[in-house]
Amino acid sequence: MIYEETYHYLLRNVSSTEFDTCLYSLLHSDWDGVIQSPLHMMASGVGTTEKYLKQIIKKFTSPQGCLQKVFVPVDQGGDVLYKFNLGPTSNLDFNSKTDRYCKKYRFFYSEAFKNLTIHAKRLLLMGAFRMSVTKSEEVLFDYSEIVPDSSSLFTRQRLLDAIDTVHKTLGNLVTISFASKAFSKKEAVVFTFNEGMLEQYMENRAERACLRRTIFNTGFLGHISDSVCMELERVGRYIFRSFLQDAKKSGISMDIQHELLKLARFVYTYSLKKLGLALPANKHLLAAPKQASAYLSTIIYNETLEQMAKYAHRAESIKAFLTVTTFIKASPRRL
Repeated sequence: MIYEETYHYLLRNVSSTEFDTCLYSLLHSDWDGVIQSPLHMMASGVGTTEKYLKQIIKKFTSPQGCLQKVFVPVDQGGDVLYKFNLGPTSNLDFNSKTDRYCKKYRFFYSEAFKNLTIHAKRLLLMGAFRMSVTKSEEVLFDYSEIVPDSSSLFTRQRLLDAIDTVHKTLGNLVTISFASKAFSKKEAVVFTFNEGMLEQYMENRAERACLRRTIFNTGFLGHISDSVCMELERVGRYIFRSFLQDAKKSGISMDIQHELLKLARFVYTYSLKKLGLALPANKHLLAAPKQASAYLSTIIYNETLEQMAKYAHRAESIKAFLTVTTFIKASPRRL
């Protein structure tokens, strides 16, 4: 998701390539927000050189006045990756009913979009964000929302130029026009996206790639189908969300919440490794997604108990384990 915080940052603080870097990061982040992509793959996906991407990373990992860092370095097994730091602390930490966000529409990742000017990108993002929020493929802005005054990002000429650029490049997907509001007679800007655009978005598969890589690294070379992956991910999502939600309900500090998420990641990853080691003797699980998820749930339950014993002296920081393990043990197939 492109959260509201990220949306406002993109509208005011980035160049055209930095805009694309943020969009790429959102599409390739795991549940912890860590961008699961080495530098060369990221540069290729953004459409820039490794040298220029390093300059962007240097900017994003440095304090920017009153703004928070966009990227935070993360050490993962000796490799330095980066956590995308705008929006919720975890990609699972949002409420689709209350949080405002924009879907990662396919056109954001097209070569045509990457070649747009920064003002054209910002204008399209504004339209797409409102389309996501209103769930309507036709959205309207008061002219003053886009050009509030002479010191705003858009002047009338910049707006006209951006509209012209969008029509020349992506006019097959969206039309932007001026209109007059019926009662107030005030000028408005109307975005009309193609029918069906609301459902034309990209899905983040970074976590699925991590799942397959974790199992592959145990020595199991068989194919893990999407249907099996989806069931295993469902177990993982439940663990992460339970830890996070229970931590928040308990009112414990952010530092301890972060520790709980680290424990959730450790338990999930370690359990996937155990599953990978068990698969050669249990290949039938690859044809039975529900059984595979139940098997993983049992492993997670046992691993969680072991971690509880190790961290028993930190009672406040492991309250979330109690709810999770009780639920898993009672009904592993319902996850």
